[in-house]
Amino acid sequence: MVLRLVELEHPKVKEWLSTFDKNQSAIRVQELTAFEKFDLVIKKRLRIFLTEPLKVYKKYFYLVPRRIWYKLLKVPYPLCNENYDKLWGYTCFEGKSVLDVGADYGSTAYYFHKRGAKKVVAVEGDHKRATALKKFALTSDFVIPVETFVTSGADFLSLMDQWKPEIVKVDIEGSESLLLKLSEGELSLVPEWLIECHSDEIYQKLKRRFLSIGKVSSISFPDIRILIVKRQREEDTRSFRKH
Repeated sequence: MVLRLVELEHPKVKEWLSTFDKNQSAIRVQELTAFEKFDLVIKKRLRIFLTEPLKVYKKYFYLVPRRIWYKLLKVPYPLCNENYDKLWGYTCFEGKSVLDVGADYGSTAYYFHKRGAKKVVAVEGDHKRATALKKFALTSDFVIPVETFVTSGADFLSLMDQWKPEIVKVDIEGSESLLLKLSEGELSLVPEWLIECHSDEIYQKLKRRFLSIGKVSSISFPDIRILIVKRQREEDTRSFRKH
């Protein structure tokens, strides 16, 4: 464990730094006594408390109670403490069926259900997360778990044809580019899309492809962009609901 800023103020660390290059990681905290380690931890926590009160509030007065509440309800907690209202809350889910591609252990499926979705087909390829997803599905009547990786445009088409969703949410860490393999006609079979784009290049390509289908908007975050597509004219496209 390389020394952090707060640890550089410790007297013993200052002594070491006089004989070592600051850029080297040879000085390690484990060389301190238990009491000295405890002293460093207390100083670090105190500094965070005094300089970052909002961070302390968010963690101990919001996130921790929220996580406990979700655990009591026995429902999946948002992955990485994400705010799903900011990520996915840009359309009406009421009474609609959702194809959730990249569903982790069911946290997004639960969110869509809270927003009114009648059914969520949750697709997850990672076995560990898919196992947790299936366990959650046993206690809910709105989730249909599907354990599979989406590795091609044909996989998307197969899922769309089988489940006939009204909304497709895509969050598959860069593989959203597979949607570029689908034609405009195939993409227009779904009334609404919510796509997490992990690079600006993919975002721009998908945006150009979807512009001919309907209204396209986006929400930007530091490392991702959410592409929101709503098909404009029902009469111009074939709806899965007629099947």
